This record gives sequence, structure tokens and C-alpha cells, in this order.
Amino acid sequence: MPAVPDVLQIAEIAVRSLTLGRYNVTCEYALHLYEWLLTLDEEITLIHRARWNAIKVAYLFSRYYPLLFFPVHMWAWLGDHSLHTCHSIVRLLYCMVIPFPMSAQAVILFRTYAFTGRQKVILGILCLAFAVLFAVEVWIFGASFSLAEELFVLYGRTACFGNDKFAQSQAFVYQRAYHTASLFLAAFGLDCLCIGLVIWYCFSEPSIRCRLATTFVEQGIGAFVVMSVLNLLSAALYFSPLRQYDGMSLPYTMILPNIINYVDEQLSVLRQLLQNSREICEDSKDVMNKRDQATNAREEEKDRRSGDIRSKVAQMRDHQDEDLRNIITRGEGRPAIIRCSAKPDPSPPLDKSPQMEFLTQQLHTAHEERMEMLRTFVADTLAINRRNQEELRAAIEENNRRR
Repeated sequence: MPAVPDVLQIAEIAVRSLTLGRYNVTCEYALHLYEWLLTLDEEITLIHRARWNAIKVAYLFSRYYPLLFFPVHMWAWLGDHSLHTCHSIVRLLYCMVIPFPMSAQAVILFRTYAFTGRQKVILGILCLAFAVLFAVEVWIFGASFSLAEELFVLYGRTACFGNDKFAQSQAFVYQRAYHTASLFLAAFGLDCLCIGLVIWYCFSEPSIRCRLATTFVEQGIGAFVVMSVLNLLSAALYFSPLRQYDGMSLPYTMILPNIINYVDEQLSVLRQLLQNSREICEDSKDVMNKRDQATNAREEEKDRRSGDIRSKVAQMRDHQDEDLRNIITRGEGRPAIIRCSAKPDPSPPLDKSPQMEFLTQQLHTAHEERMEMLRTFVADTLAINRRNQEELRAAIEENNRRR
């Protein structure tokens, strides 16, 4: 048989329960509001400007649902209301509690699925566990919570606090709220499942994603420890027969998971940005090195081609001189002597015999062929230079885009 307290114990339980509940509600919302205002700039930069996906929607819901709807709970829990008013709103009031922890669990679920290779089997396990926790929450808060009527017996008008109806079955009697305690144990079990799946994936899939999963474990281990302590403490308080401590940790389990998820998400984004910055710096160094190597290679190629051009021009001049000497040697008549003086050459011009005309035509044809070869070589050199300039420009533009 549960022990029945005396009148003084009843009054003490009522006063402590009411005082602790109201202080906790006020402190928790003040903490949430302060943290939101303090980190609003980082939230806009890191979260709101990111591309839309499922985890962003879950995060924004878990972030702003408490900010918008927790004042309704503050009105019900901080104000003094009649028994009739509290009877009419207590069920809806505690049904509105369900999205608080479930939204935080959804963020953890999406992150676990992403960091374990997006495997369908893991997604199915997580969805099944999430559905079980959601069903337990609906059963506890939607069907198993009833109004704490003994407070109205003592005060007449007071806050609309509810409790496990199995613990409320006998007023002013010490009862353990086993069903509510099981809810927090289920939440703790889901957290353990998420961490366990990530650790299992690291051992089974040693790859790049395993390193990402290891990063997730390192980042989320602090949040996991905090939430585990909070869930286990809440379960212990509901397992305890001390009624004045029932619900003391409930506001914290409603708000703290969302704050912790936000801090964890910010740290994850900042680490990712830092990693991307390092990769960009390394890529920039590689691009600069490749550009320097390409520049040196182009300079060497340019010097080599310039040397080839000079040697070919020299060869062409030698051939022209040789052809000219042959023509003059085989030509009829005395060759013309070119002087650098202003006086005209008194020598008679060369004879325009058919043999001389034929040799002159051959010299002209050879000269045209060599000039055509020189023009082709210069055009090819210019085309190679243009192609090298386009490759350098593309490399610079790619480097600027990565920055």
C-alpha cells in the first residue's frame, strides 16, 4: 500500500511542486530566448542562407516551434486558472508538448542517416525507432496525462499542471509515474541507437564516409552525454515516489534538445567551412604551382621555337646565298656588282638569256617555298601561344570560382 502523507506533507508537496515547476518554466524559456538572440547572426549566415533540404526544415521547425508555442505553456503554467479552464485545456496543452522532443530527434535521425552512407536499411531502422518513440509520446502526453487536481483543492485557482494519470489515480498519495519514466528511457534508447549505428558503420565501412561518421561521433558525443544525463535524470525523478519533483525536468527536455542540436549544427557547419577553406587553399596552391610550371614550360617552348626559327632563317639565308652564287656562277655575262655608293653602276646589266631567266625563276620559286614554310611555322607558333593563354585564363577563372 502506498503511504498517505499528513496535511503538512501535502502542503509541502504542493508548494514545492508549484514553485519548482514555475521557476523551471521561466528559466528554460529565458535561456532559449537568450541563446536565440545571441546566435541569430550566425544562424542567418550558416542556416538560413544554406540550400533547402530535409535537415534544414527539421532544424528550423525544432528551432522556432518552441519559440512560438512555449509562451502558451507559460501562460498555462505561470498563471492562476480555474479548475474548469484547466480541465478544458490540459489535454491540448500536453499534446502540444509532443513536437518539442520529436523535432530534435528528427534532426538527429537525419544526421545519422546522412553520416552512415544513406543506406536504406539504416533509414528503415531509424524510422521504426522514431515511430515507436512517437507512439509512446502520443500515448503518454495525449492519453495518459491528467490534471493535478489536488492543487485546486489547496489553492482554488492555480496553474494547469498535469501528471501521469496512473500516478494521479489517488490524490495525495505517493505514486511512481512508471509510464512517463519509460518515455525518457525510450528517448535515451533512440540516442544510443543513433550513436551505435554510426560506430557500427565506421567498423564495417572503412572509407571516406567513415571518417565523416567519426567526425559526427566526435561532434555529437557531447550532446549525447548531455541528453543522456537529462533523460536518465528525468526517468529517475518519475520513478521516485517524491511527487514534488515530478515534472521538474520536463521543461528542460522540451527545450534543451533543440538548443543542443543548434549548437551542434553550428559547430558542424563551422568545421565544414574550415575544412572547405583548407581544401580551397590547397587547391589554390596546386593551381599556382601548375600555373608556374605551365609558364615555365611555355617559356622553354618559346625559347626553343625561337631558336628553331632563327636556325631555319639562317639556313634559308644560306640556301638563298648558295642559290644566288650558283646562278651567278652559271649565268652568262658579267654579274652585277652591288655597291653602297650613290654613283650608278657603270657595268652593263646581265644578259637576259633563256638560261638566266630559268635560273631566276627557280630561285624565285625556292624563295617563295621557304617563305611559305616560314609563314606556316609562325602561324603554328602563334596558335600554340593562344592555346596556352586560353588554358592559363581558364585555370585562373577556376581558381577564382573556388575562392
